[in-house]
Amino acid sequence: MNPRLALTTTLAIALLFVLSSTALAQNSNCAYTFTYTKNAFSFCISQYGTLGMLQAPIGVNLIDPNAPIEGYVYYFDIEGNDNFFGGCQVPNLPNPGNCLPQTATCSEPNGPGTLPLIAKDGIATTTITANPSQREVMILTELDIGAIKGANMLTVEREAVFQPSGTATFSSTGFGPYAVSNYGVRVTTNTAGACFGNYSGVPPAWSTSNLADPCRTTTFSGPGSMLAEKASVSPRYASLQIQYAVF
Repeated sequence: MNPRLALTTTLAIALLFVLSSTALAQNSNCAYTFTYTKNAFSFCISQYGTLGMLQAPIGVNLIDPNAPIEGYVYYFDIEGNDNFFGGCQVPNLPNPGNCLPQTATCSEPNGPGTLPLIAKDGIATTTITANPSQREVMILTELDIGAIKGANMLTVEREAVFQPSGTATFSSTGFGPYAVSNYGVRVTTNTAGACFGNYSGVPPAWSTSNLADPCRTTTFSGPGSMLAEKASVSPRYASLQIQYAVF
């Protein structure tokens, strides 16, 4: 069974009860804001531990300010069951298919207003750092689904839609895979074995129209949401680090 098809089915059942989640998320874009005037760069993290704003120069939004879509998706299978299960922490996905993101508990170990910012939502620990001089935000997602009997292979994705229109190029070089949008956002990863791809929908609704494996082994350009994906040999733990940079 295609894991995205099974995940879609699982999510559709759970998501029938969350039709109001988009309005909730739109009112909670920025819980923590970091602004670097010298570098003409600003970003914020939502109460869900997701990227809620990205501006460069300051005042120019590269994510939809009313409905930012950024976060993680995960799924795993149960050995011998041929079914996939999973969940997501992606605010503002359109109906049908809203995720109901969980409010994260955030901490700033170096003091208020400083990085790193660490967000824990019960499933994932997300660590956010930045390189202001490069106008770059680094996000590490560490996922632990716990001791689920028979769990086999855990996959985590980090995905984002930066503008409601436009295209991106997905490819790989000797330095690793990358995605580059035509509106000035580059996504890279230093996680071994990770790949980049896209969903054709903008924004990416959960539907059978975008279930083809989005990871690209050759250069591809087209519209859609940008994502990075990492499958782990561990049945319970996976991690993925990506960098969003404005150029």
